[in-house]
Amino acid sequence: MNKTYLIAGATGYLGKHLVRAAKSVGHRVHALARNPQNVPECADEIIAAEATNADSLKGIFAGVDVVVSALGITRQRDGLSYDDVDFAANKNILNEAERAGVNRFGYVHVLNANQMLHVPMVRAKQCFAEELRNSSIDSTVICPSGFFSDIEEVLAMARQGR
Repeated sequence: MNKTYLIAGATGYLGKHLVRAAKSVGHRVHALARNPQNVPECADEIIAAEATNADSLKGIFAGVDVVVSALGITRQRDGLSYDDVDFAANKNILNEAERAGVNRFGYVHVLNANQMLHVPMVRAKQCFAEELRNSSIDSTVICPSGFFSDIEEVLAMARQGR
């Protein structure tokens, strides 16, 4: 049975792949992004919102069955902290998903986070993962070993002879 997915962080490296993967198996995909022009064209609906601003999320989860958040800081340029994004923005998404009655929430975390809590990004992600585990929504916390999208920049430099 096809579902409606809302992918948070839809313009990031992983988020773009999640949008395409959900769409390729027949799901309806709502892509949540600050910069909608960077969302993959296959998304059924593009939602321009700032997840760090809870008010911008009101009402956007109507009809959504599954939320998947790949939202987090990779290279922050606007003065927000890991606590602002990796914790608080994801918490805003969770709160609004709960209000809307979303059935399931998937969250992309970090492998072996409990061994790296001294790292601010990991600590913020861990705090959110704990909030999610304590929420009323059925959830899945996915802990990959890492995403190495930054290597694309190194590859581009190598191709230019640097």
